Amino acid sequence: MYQGQPAQLVLHYENGFTLQEGNIAPGREPRTLWKFPFERLRMSADDGARLLWLDFGGEEGEMELDLESCPKPLVFILHNFLSAKIHRLGLLA
Repeated sequence: MYQGQPAQLVLHYENGFTLQEGNIAPGREPRTLWKFPFERLRMSADDGARLLWLDFGGEEGEMELDLESCPKPLVFILHNFLSAKIHRLGLLA
């Protein structure tokens, strides 16, 4: 859920974050609500229960998503994507 409306968050290794409308008619492409590359992510947080906050550092402010379930699996995937991208760049700590 995003701003009280059903939505679908797509996390893509190359393309970053895309939020699309959730309830769409059959045969119609979902409308993109927002899209950001990984490089724009400034902060992420979750409440451990169902809420996820993403801050891309723009005028939009912090995005609040209600995942209606535990956000930990999504955060785990996000961290793995970011780690793999850093490793691919050769930035090892």
